[in-house]
Amino acid sequence: MQQNLALNQFARHRKDYLGRAMRSNRFRYVRWTESRTGKVVEAELYDHRTDPNENVKVAKRAEYASDLERLEQWLPELQGKVSSR
Repeated sequence: MQQNLALNQFARHRKDYLGRAMRSNRFRYVRWTESRTGKVVEAELYDHRTDPNENVKVAKRAEYASDLERLEQWLPELQGKVSSR
């Protein structure tokens, strides 16, 4: 990881879902999980280069597949670094 990254965590819908978001220089990636099971229910990806206001989710677009995969791998690594402090 050679970028500046930021991590956020927040609950929704009476804490039934937990969102973990990571912001890189270009993207914001959000992974929504069920709080009880940890099952991933949705992933969001926003490209701030083309959409700085985050109006368009691009996670399901083929041209972003490698970016999404990379960010999916970085999120647990970043969480581990924050948790260990």
